Amino acid sequence: MFKEISDIKKVCETVNSKSEEIKNLATELDKLMEEIKSKTNQEEAVGVTLAIRKELTNLFILNSNIEDNLNAMQKISNSIKGEFLKILQE
Repeated sequence: MFKEISDIKKVCETVNSKSEEIKNLATELDKLMEEIKSKTNQEEAVGVTLAIRKELTNLFILNSNIEDNLNAMQKISNSIKGEFLKILQE
């Protein structure tokens, strides 16, 4: 009877877990960039910049996808909340 509720809860647990992993990776990457910035001289900067350019493009795409997923999650959440409120009002 409540399979859908259990399924939603499982998905939410997975999203929360993956969100924490993404946050940890982003924090590590941010620290790495600070370390590279502090230890790289002007001559080396060009090589470093070229080396990370492809990954920077991938990060921009990832950031856009995360934004799209966040918007989709907000719509789903609002829809479920709306359905729940309808049930309560009946």
